[in-house]
Amino acid sequence: RLSLVGSEMCIRDSIYIDMGKYDLAKDLFSKVSSMKNQANIYFGLGCIYESYKQIDSALYYFEKANEYGNIYMKKNTYRILSKIKNQEGDRKLALNYAYKCIELSDSIKNQTKTEAVAKVNSLYKYQHTEKENVQLKIDNEKRKIRNYQFALFVVLIIFFSLCYICVRKEEKSSD
Repeated sequence: RLSLVGSEMCIRDSIYIDMGKYDLAKDLFSKVSSMKNQANIYFGLGCIYESYKQIDSALYYFEKANEYGNIYMKKNTYRILSKIKNQEGDRKLALNYAYKCIELSDSIKNQTKTEAVAKVNSLYKYQHTEKENVQLKIDNEKRKIRNYQFALFVVLIIFFSLCYICVRKEEKSSD
């Protein structure tokens, strides 16, 4: 329940930021700051302070978001940190952040490719297994039909043998 409330508040924060209502977003972020998704909260606060042109505070919160965030969050924070440092004229640090962003982008692409290959491989194995299962069912049905045919053949042989025996007995009894 607490997680849902936090998610809803973060969505409202994003809307407030998009609308330019930074005071409302900042108030809302301060209410959810004790909740679980710290990285998103720090990132949102970083965006708010960046829009206020309070770069030191923005940098602090982006660094915190980077500390707690996943690979996607880190990529976004490095991109923004690179932009900020470039605007400040610190080209060396901006380039360093840009390289980190690119490295993480490459990692995300590789991870995505690996996951895609794993999905395709899994799907192939599943389809192969299903094909084998269908073939086994067909083979079993063929065996059943052959067994029924064999049983019918045996019954017919017994029937005709009994008929032959009966006919022979009648021939002997009529002689």
